[in-house]
Amino acid sequence: MTRDRAATLLVAALAVVAISAAIGSVVAVWPGSHGLRSAAGSYAALADAALRGESPGHDQGRSFLTTYYFPPFPLVIAAAKRIGLGWLGALRLASLLSGLCLLIAAAWLARALGAGARGAWLACALVIACYPVKATLLDARADLLAAAFSLAALAAWSRDEEARGWSVPLLSAASLMIKATSFTLPVAFIAVWHWRRRSGLLVRFGGRFLIAIVVGIAVMVPFHGPAWYADSARALFLHSGGRSSFVRGPAELLRYLGSFGELAILGALAGAWLMRRDPGGDRPGAPITAFALLCVTYAIIVMMNFESGENHLVELSALLATLAAIWAAPRLTSAGALPAIAISIAVLGASWRDLETTLRHARTPQNLETRLSATLRAENGAV
Repeated sequence: MTRDRAATLLVAALAVVAISAAIGSVVAVWPGSHGLRSAAGSYAALADAALRGESPGHDQGRSFLTTYYFPPFPLVIAAAKRIGLGWLGALRLASLLSGLCLLIAAAWLARALGAGARGAWLACALVIACYPVKATLLDARADLLAAAFSLAALAAWSRDEEARGWSVPLLSAASLMIKATSFTLPVAFIAVWHWRRRSGLLVRFGGRFLIAIVVGIAVMVPFHGPAWYADSARALFLHSGGRSSFVRGPAELLRYLGSFGELAILGALAGAWLMRRDPGGDRPGAPITAFALLCVTYAIIVMMNFESGENHLVELSALLATLAAIWAAPRLTSAGALPAIAISIAVLGASWRDLETTLRHARTPQNLETRLSATLRAENGAV
């Protein structure tokens, strides 16, 4: 068997294992609440408000539910609910579709940066193997969809560095329209072209970006009350966000690297690709370098807050996994076995760890809520 053939089979096997483990976890938790946190209730409330054409959480002009998330993801949940799924099923389906979008975006980014088909499939395997991605997949959060559009915008920017077309502003606006704090790519674009003193490009990008935001709001308004955006902006700029510590941000990133081995492996491989200096290879361009630096900076800042969690690391994890795939894909056909061993450990170890834990806990009575359901059904009258 040739080395090229062996590399292709290895990537295919890792992709099958990683994707199957993720799908198996979703299937296992589908009928219960395992993996879901309090944010799931907020999403369900937002979807319910959208189904009734109301602003989320409004009662007689008073707002008691604010969110950093805009309508698209709750509307996906609302659509799933309307076709007949229960709230748990609607949350799971919306999350599964968002995870699929993230894998497509990672594959597109890998292809845009020259990794080819093998690199694209390897990117999918490494992304879905990351703990923050799988944990967010089970938690049914909008972060997966926001990160998908962010990576897609980065792929478009890598192919059109001056953003002559509309792809970069449209995709980056779509990411922001899903999550109010998803602004990594616009800030990276501003930083690169401000440094290069190309104000004309900034004006063109800014104008198209604002047009995309305005059109997006206009398209979404018929599905909900217009106060949704005001509530989200108020929560973003006025909400204190709880306790924070300057030490916690970098310490949490180190903790995740130490607790989840695949993140350490992928981070090291991604760093090797970003810092490569060999004259025969393609060096990372300004878009990918600026985006990566801002991803790390953003993660450190967000993780300073004691209420932050793994969902805030989805964008960074997906980026590191994709860059690791770009570094490893062409090296799988070389004489050295280290790249193949590294990515195999990352995918196989993380897939077994998370699948085994999920299968062990998903069908327990507390996650299936059997006692709670029985108690409620035993009550007389409306509950």
